[in-house]
Order: sequence, then structure tokens, then C-alpha cells
Amino acid sequence: MTLNAACDWYWKVAGSLRKNAENDLLVVKRIKESMGDKTLATVSGEDIVNFRNSLYRKNLCHRVVKHHHSFLGTIFNALTKHDLYKGRNPSKLIAFEKVPDAAPKFISDEDLRKINAEALKNPAFYPYFHVALNTGLRIGEITSINVSDYDYEKKLIFLRNTKNGKSRHVHLSNAVNGFIQEIVKTRVNNGLLLGNYTRFTVSDCFREIVRKLGLRDITFHCLRHAFVNRLLSNGVSIYKASKMVGHSSVSVTEQIYGHLSKNDLESAFDVINKAFNYEGSTEVAYGAISSR
Repeated sequence: MTLNAACDWYWKVAGSLRKNAENDLLVVKRIKESMGDKTLATVSGEDIVNFRNSLYRKNLCHRVVKHHHSFLGTIFNALTKHDLYKGRNPSKLIAFEKVPDAAPKFISDEDLRKINAEALKNPAFYPYFHVALNTGLRIGEITSINVSDYDYEKKLIFLRNTKNGKSRHVHLSNAVNGFIQEIVKTRVNNGLLLGNYTRFTVSDCFREIVRKLGLRDITFHCLRHAFVNRLLSNGVSIYKASKMVGHSSVSVTEQIYGHLSKNDLESAFDVINKAFNYEGSTEVAYGAISSR
């Protein structure tokens, strides 16, 4: 059996059941393009390395490359489980690289203004950009919202499919709520809220904008970072920010954005200093200690 045939079999059996089926279908396509003509027994460690390097040349990050590598292993495991393959799993021949997670990339206000101006030139793309920047939603969440998931009166969007597998409600500001309401007026059916763009189309449009502007290492996901940055910079607690962007726990938010809440801690100590009148009391405190 060729890897092409194996990929087709796996997708027919399990592909539609995967949580991020649309994204993983692209993974399957890349696997087939790289080594699909090879028979299962001839896929080597060198083939895996070449495949990974081809993904890095596409400017895919380490996490995404690792997912492609892991997905290939999943296909071979499924074949073995169904007695369609009895050889070794080639994905295990090459170990995963241990690379620390990169710090979140933030977009300056000036660059955001430039990106916004370019995004406005593409009316079909702009709603995705605007909603992402003002809600912090992930690209997959944005592209899967239906008109029926939106409640204008309550200013809410109901997300059915999220990264952590839990549905949740997203509260909207008055401005974003009004913006979406104007879009809804143009919809003739109960389909997708913002349009028919897939996550890949949205990502490609954004990538073309930042390339045109000469901005490096900025992705659509950076709009999520920009949203959280604005929340924390304006005094929103990291706990509330975590809830607003749908992290699985506040510890996840602290790991990514903890350094941004430093000002919150400093201001908290200012409050403590004033409340307990610490200023000017150092000599009194030392006197109390020495008198013991």
C-alpha cells in the first residue's frame, strides 16, 4: 500500500471525526505531496526529516511541524491496529525536537493602524480582522460562527467548537455588537456569520497584508495577543482576561501574558502601602523589633 492510499483510507475511517478536521485535511494533503508515492515499508527517517524541513521552509512554526509529524505517526498506528500494516512506524525513527515555546509576538499600535488600513481594502476579509482584534477569538472560532450563534440583544456569540473542546459564550462590546449587526442585515440565510472564508483563506489574506507592509513574524493569531495586551494594559485582571479569551485555566494566561500584569501587581502594592500607612513607618517598625 502506498502512503497516498493509506492517507485516503485513514481519512475515510477517522478524518471526519477529528476535532479540527478542516485543518487536518491540509496536513494529509501535505503528507501526500511530500511522500505519498512511497510504499509504507519504504518511508524512512530521512523522508521524515525532509518532510519536516519542507514545512519549515513554508515558515510553519515548530508546534505545527510537530503536529504534522505526530499525525503521520497516528496514520501508521491506525493501520497497524486494523491489521493493514505490520512494519515499524517511521515517525518514531526521528525524535521530536525540544524547542521552547516562543514568547507571544505583539503588534505595535502604529503597525495595527497600517494593517487596519490595508484590511479595509478587502471588504470580504475585514470582518474577520475586526472581530478578531476586538474579541481575541481564535481564527478557527471566528470562521465557524453561524448567524444563529449570535444574539444581538444580549450582545453574545455562542462558540460551539473551541480549542479546549468546551462551548462558551463571548460577550461583545457595544461597538463590535453594532458592527456585527450591520453584517447580519446583509445575510439572506442562516449560514456563517462573517462570510464563507475558511481559516486558511483568512490566514492567507492576513499574511499577504503583513508581507506587503514588510512586517515580519506577525500572524493572524497576533491579533489575539493584541486584544489581551489591551485588556491587561487597561487594568483588567488576568483572571478576567483568561475567562474572556477562553483559556482552559488562568495558569495558561499567566504563562503567556504574566509579564504584562506586572503593573497590576505594582499598583496593588501601592494600594497596600496607602491602606496600611507603611510610608514613614520604617523607624517605628525597627524600634518595635529592637525592644523585644
